Amino acid sequence: MISIVLQLWAPADARLDLDLLVSPEEGRQLRGFFEQRIKKEWTGEIEIIVDKKINSGFKINMKKEHYYVSFCDEDFEAFFKSYLRKKTVDWIYGIKQDDHED
Repeated sequence: MISIVLQLWAPADARLDLDLLVSPEEGRQLRGFFEQRIKKEWTGEIEIIVDKKINSGFKINMKKEHYYVSFCDEDFEAFFKSYLRKKTVDWIYGIKQDDHED
């Protein structure tokens, strides 16, 4: 999925520098693949950073634009949850969400 996102991220002639934040397990698996394929196809600079806070998924940090886009399960779940009513959250997750507003 990382390869697909990077291919669609920018036009081939654009030079974008980014950090790719991944989980420790993804970092070990990605190093070899990264050197063989992604780096050859990407025109900018890519640095892989292992982030112990990431359990699954990845984040792309745009160095010059000062923002990141998250493809992490936890971030998607938190985003999705923010649009649900308290009773729906309780029903889906089976727990009480005292800090969640209706």
